[in-house]
Amino acid sequence: MDGLIQENPCQIKGAGQEHTPERPLVTLPDFYALSDAIEDEFELPVLLAYFAHLRMGELLGLRRGDVNLKAAELRVERQLIRVGGVLTEGPPKAESSRTVPLLDQVVEALHDHLTRSGPALPTASLFVRTDGTRMQAHHVGRAWRRARVEVGRPDFHFHDLRGGGLTLASQSGATIREVMGLDGHKTARAAMIYQHLAAARGPEIAAGMSPLAKAAQQSRRGL
Repeated sequence: MDGLIQENPCQIKGAGQEHTPERPLVTLPDFYALSDAIEDEFELPVLLAYFAHLRMGELLGLRRGDVNLKAAELRVERQLIRVGGVLTEGPPKAESSRTVPLLDQVVEALHDHLTRSGPALPTASLFVRTDGTRMQAHHVGRAWRRARVEVGRPDFHFHDLRGGGLTLASQSGATIREVMGLDGHKTARAAMIYQHLAAARGPEIAAGMSPLAKAAQQSRRGL
């Protein structure tokens, strides 16, 4: 042995455990309250963060050519980050290039956005501010902070939108492998977090299913 590992990780207390602080869950009612509260030009980024599970940098790195309305999908190829004070495009975090399926509501919102924006090259940024400049993280962050205070949830981070959307996907029946495909992770760790959050709503889900089951049972009996 090279002596680089002085202790066996299997024998280190807690070495095999994850200790990720649990963030507050952005539920659908929370999301729609935030969407209503935020300024109009930031409504679509918020929508994509939640329902397309995009990180901030991935949102801002989107180009018009990444949108395929006919196929109802979005290609995530890059992220916009600031390095040494300079805006730079690079690959998504953990090289998580992926194709994300889109809900009908998201397709409709993207169609409206592209129509209002007018014709442009496929390489043009998807999000451009009303003054013609490229949208950046501090623009979104400022609007987000105002919106979360307005709805009484100053504890929400922008990244919590992504977590809320992925939890919703798990609640809707997505498997761990499917969640991994949506969130761009190469391991199951993050997907397990969202599965755990979804499972925590088990009693609530069961309570909602109970009246439906009872009604079906009574109908079958002719009551």
